[in-house]
Amino acid sequence: MDLSKYQKDESTYEGTCEKAIIIESIEDIIQAVQNEKYITCQGARTGLTGAGLPTKGCVLDFEKWAGKTKEKEERGDHLTFASGTTLADIQKEVHKTMPDCFFAPDPTEETATIGGMFSTNAKGPLCYKYGATSDHIEAVKVITAKGQTLDISRNITEKALEKAFPGRDFIQLLSGKEGELFVIAECTIRVLPKPKYQWHLFLFFETENMAEGFLKDLLQQEDNGTIVSLAGVDYIDSGSLKTMREYLGIQDQKSMGFTLPEEARGAVYLILHNDNDPEGDLETILMLTEKYAASHEDWVWAADTEYEIDRFKQYRHLLQEAINFKIKTIFHRIGYNGLTAIDLAGDHVSAEDIIR
Repeated sequence: MDLSKYQKDESTYEGTCEKAIIIESIEDIIQAVQNEKYITCQGARTGLTGAGLPTKGCVLDFEKWAGKTKEKEERGDHLTFASGTTLADIQKEVHKTMPDCFFAPDPTEETATIGGMFSTNAKGPLCYKYGATSDHIEAVKVITAKGQTLDISRNITEKALEKAFPGRDFIQLLSGKEGELFVIAECTIRVLPKPKYQWHLFLFFETENMAEGFLKDLLQQEDNGTIVSLAGVDYIDSGSLKTMREYLGIQDQKSMGFTLPEEARGAVYLILHNDNDPEGDLETILMLTEKYAASHEDWVWAADTEYEIDRFKQYRHLLQEAINFKIKTIFHRIGYNGLTAIDLAGDHVSAEDIIR
């Protein structure tokens, strides 16, 4: 078996392993944890921190352990998936079986798996209103290092856990542990009613100070109750915009139907959700953009259809790709693979060096 794909992910790091096991059932997971001394779980390998890369031993590949694992749920707003199921496939299943609902967590990478999302407690712009992945997980099935299967939910849990941590929300307690305590086999998600109105906005500004001033005023308007639809917020600084321009190139931007304003030095990405027409919120936002000199015709981008919103999400994802590409380029130049300690005193690289 070619192990090279298990030794790299979307981060700048590289790992090493001696073998890999393809997981296709819960029984496969149990056998692996009982027979292997060192294991690293991998889903879609979309992580940017290297947490899913092995340093030795065996990789458990969850790509084939995917899809719904229960045909009938006790509650109509629940769906249970194998831990290797991607966010994109979950969204498709929700759209097919519950067209009036949506799964709120929206990390940038839609090929991320639900097991990886729970392991890192992934977020995204919508966490501003809806919280992290753990806020939308109703139950998990996990495998301990001894091969024991535990079914844990917000209301029903193992007696041993309840005795050790009385009164705790075990979903919140166990999320974000990145595979240190157990292997995730299944996740039961909870969906929410889809808002009737959705708007996504890209707003560009001449300086970072203008973008920051706009955000400060916007959040103040929300605190005052003037704006009620705000569901997601992203701030993009000048270095990030510059990196996107360099990564895309003018021709690539035009082929996507977007061209970043050349003079813009700051940007804000907003998501509005409401069951009532957010016309008042939109008017308030546009008035604020004029106050902070984002009134150029091509400096305010808006989307309210599913097709346009998907394009905006893809464009936002390019920022992650662009910055990661630049980090990889610089690390390659200085001979750094991320898993070995090196002294950068003679060739110091800061975050600002990388993105500016």
